[in-house]
Amino acid sequence: MPGKPSQLTKQEAARRQAQSQKDKRAYAASLTKAAKLPSIREGLGPLKKDALFQGAVRGQQLAPRGLGYYNAFKNKPDNAILSQAVGPATMIEGYTRELIPGRTPGFHNGGLVLDPSAHLDNSTLIVFNGGSSDDKVAMIFHRETIDTGTSVHKKVISLPQFEGHGDFNRLHPDVHAEPVESHTAGPGVESIPLRASIKIRNVSEALSRGGIVRFLRFNGSVGYELTASSKLESLEAVEEMIRSSGRTQTLGGEELVHGHCVNTYPADFVRSNTFSDATPLGRTMEVPSYCTLFVLIDNFRASTNGTNNSYEVEFKVQRAARFPPGTLLHSLAKTPVVGDVSHVSRMEADSNHAKPFDQVVDFVKGNARNIFDGVTHAAPLLAKAYKNVGGMAGKLEEGQFLASMALGLL
Repeated sequence: MPGKPSQLTKQEAARRQAQSQKDKRAYAASLTKAAKLPSIREGLGPLKKDALFQGAVRGQQLAPRGLGYYNAFKNKPDNAILSQAVGPATMIEGYTRELIPGRTPGFHNGGLVLDPSAHLDNSTLIVFNGGSSDDKVAMIFHRETIDTGTSVHKKVISLPQFEGHGDFNRLHPDVHAEPVESHTAGPGVESIPLRASIKIRNVSEALSRGGIVRFLRFNGSVGYELTASSKLESLEAVEEMIRSSGRTQTLGGEELVHGHCVNTYPADFVRSNTFSDATPLGRTMEVPSYCTLFVLIDNFRASTNGTNNSYEVEFKVQRAARFPPGTLLHSLAKTPVVGDVSHVSRMEADSNHAKPFDQVVDFVKGNARNIFDGVTHAAPLLAKAYKNVGGMAGKLEEGQFLASMALGLL
């Protein structure tokens, strides 16, 4: 009859009411579940069960990987952990910094090259490997245009703390010949690498920041044509390899204002544990003990001044060295920590340190009944508070307000 709801309409109303109640229960359950989730801070490491059974703990690598172990800027060389006994050694550390200025494409000797055939590219390539036995740890390449065309300028980065450590009068026969004057003469100090990291920071003015910096770790051999002869074709080939690799990490110039640290890792277990005093930088890049790190400051021209961004790069390398008996540094030698048990203990400590919310969870589990009773007695007071504040300007329903306040007490 007209004016009376049909049976279908009543069923629809009942269905909608049931669905509404179901939605409210689901919403309340989601609030409860969200409140129980711990806040995840930036830089949180992998789960403990994953961290303890992956990486170097499972294989014969130099030390546990992950959780910041290989960061030479955060760790001291004395807390290194080896996977095999090497005898007493002195833990040493070398550090230096280099400013890479922004360059204008084709700019050389105070003049701007207008030759259209010139390679107008102001990118800079940093090749870093801390596995050498002397003070040379990195090379910096960039193009420069001269009257005869475009050439590659190479600068070798040295750590003053390691000066005189390489003995290159006893080079291995298969080492490529290198000029003697390019190395620091010395009696030679046998060493193995422990950690090698760089930190790069954009120091350009705010209005000029931009461009792209690419990072790539490579465990293979770096060609002799690049490290020794510095051919333009070799530089271009390495740059293209970095740009096209799926493993390359890319950051913008604006992201590097506060600095970015990149670590290197062992590339070969045997070479990483073999002490040597006759491994120059070029050799360790061809047959690496630690991986080689490529940092490409890619081609970019700021609209403000037409140059690339300027970067400050810090290099830090830690080694275990064997100094001659009778010297002061030899008297400081000690036996490094060795063993898989030490690996696990170290990673457990780092994993627990990365999860401070575990203590809160344990407390809540042990005092759940007391907390529930407290919330139950506080509910009427919370309801009164809700009415006094006028429902928080109508933004929250009473049930949502109570849930929020109650969960806040947890």
